[in-house]
Amino acid sequence: MLSNIFEIIKDDIKALSKNPIVLVVFIVLLLIPSIYGLTNTAVSWDPSEETENLNFAIVNNDEAVTINGQTYNFGKTIEDNLTSSDKYNWVILDEDDAKKGVDDGKYMATLIIPSNFTEDILAISNGLSSEKASLVFYDSHKESSMMYSITNASSLAIINEINNDFAKSFNNQTLSKVNGPVSGELLNLSVEPIELIVESENDSSHLGDLFYAFYTSISLWVGALVSCVIMNINPSKPISEKRYKSYEAYFGKLFIFVLIAILQALILFILTLYMGVQVTDSYMLLLGLLVSSLTYMIIVYSLISALGNVGKLIAVIGLVLQVGATGGVYPIEITTAYTSLFQTINPYLPITYGIQLLREGVFNLNWSILSASLVSLLIFAAIFIVIALLIKSTGFVDRAVAKMNKTMRDSGLFN
Repeated sequence: MLSNIFEIIKDDIKALSKNPIVLVVFIVLLLIPSIYGLTNTAVSWDPSEETENLNFAIVNNDEAVTINGQTYNFGKTIEDNLTSSDKYNWVILDEDDAKKGVDDGKYMATLIIPSNFTEDILAISNGLSSEKASLVFYDSHKESSMMYSITNASSLAIINEINNDFAKSFNNQTLSKVNGPVSGELLNLSVEPIELIVESENDSSHLGDLFYAFYTSISLWVGALVSCVIMNINPSKPISEKRYKSYEAYFGKLFIFVLIAILQALILFILTLYMGVQVTDSYMLLLGLLVSSLTYMIIVYSLISALGNVGKLIAVIGLVLQVGATGGVYPIEITTAYTSLFQTINPYLPITYGIQLLREGVFNLNWSILSASLVSLLIFAAIFIVIALLIKSTGFVDRAVAKMNKTMRDSGLFN
């Protein structure tokens, strides 16, 4: 029993060490989770740090107003302040060109200053109107899935910047030229009566920290799937020769895939620390990466080892479902498209618990969540080992699977 298992392991290690091309491919497989997971994390790291690359258009339709020989043009003030700032890349256009540029994807949004903007500001200052002066923020969300959040955040930042700059500029330059009651009214414009204080149990300095657990979990599943599809799932000496029993072949070949899973997790851990992802407990993060990687590898390996091409299909479907149904990006309660389905299958998906486990290493540690997630993943691994061994040891099922795989190969469309 053990001698045959060790023989399979020895054959795999020998094949890995004697061929440089095989070794290169093996190393690439080890890097797949890091490439996939950390690349996606980096892309979502912190969009607000790259705002100088965001293109916005500004349309200034405002008309100057002259009162007692003093000319006011607050639209021009806003235009000058924005175009001189390095936070965004502003382009001055007319309204038709600006909107067309947004619709064509050339600009993220257009800020339109109405023709009566200065007039409305002065009406407020003189007590002739209680309505706020308005600016129009015209945008489009078709360019990318995150465009909605980015443009909303950008619009708030831009309006806040305008308010701050306007208050400073207007108060400094015009309050000395108008009467006292007007000065008081203008000062009130810059005062917010309510202050919102946000307290977070798990604060994060980068958006990428929030996505890390999800992208990493998905990347580990992808790494397991690619490894099991590319590498030979069966012993180099065919079982048909009756040299190995089904369980010997299963455990013997499992070793090389377990080794891959461990190395994938270790590389990902090292690169995570190097990248600067927020980590509150590095030991728990390492534990989470190792357990998640091993569990996903055992699941995918077991499926393909027991079911062949059908197992590959199930593993791919599992990946697709888990992208949307594990609550990694949006809370599972608000995945409106398939809310009922996703909420139903969510507790039965391994990546659900992998994400929870990794979050315990990134954010503040909760022992009850960590232990529950850890146990759940280990149960998943044990279940799939048992299922694979039962299928492989049941002659009828094993023969049926072999016949199905042969039929698919004979079609010329499948390996």
